[in-house]
Amino acid sequence: MRTRFAIVSAVVALAALTAAATAVAFDVTNSTATTSQGWPITFNARSDLKGSLTYQVAGVTYSCKGYNRYVQTTVDHHTYPKSIANSTNCFHGEVRYFVHVEAIDRSGDAPGDELCIVVKRWPGRLHPVLIRDCGPIQSGNVRIRTGVSGTGAGR
Repeated sequence: MRTRFAIVSAVVALAALTAAATAVAFDVTNSTATTSQGWPITFNARSDLKGSLTYQVAGVTYSCKGYNRYVQTTVDHHTYPKSIANSTNCFHGEVRYFVHVEAIDRSGDAPGDELCIVVKRWPGRLHPVLIRDCGPIQSGNVRIRTGVSGTGAGR
């Protein structure tokens, strides 16, 4: 009898762990926009640190895969969502960069949404700012969502 109970308990525990692992919720920020300085950016940053970024400035393309940090907060007395993401896995050719992105979603398209992109050579703490592109976007959208459901392994 004890053996059956132990087996049933183990199966129930395993099923619960499997369900928890596949029903992960995360926060996400997406944007396809033209920045305040007129440069195109497309990015997807998630609280599970997955995602990518492509930012083009004066013929130079910075490409990032994955993030080191993702935080969500609010601005304007908790009225609008804001996210902050950092990536050190960013490259133009063989040169590595640090990219910092702050995004504000004012629940509509440009010009209300804002982006602030900072680019430095990696490691960022040892190099000056190469690009600081901050302000309301000219076109496109910033979308910040919380509690997005997804599968742990498939995304």
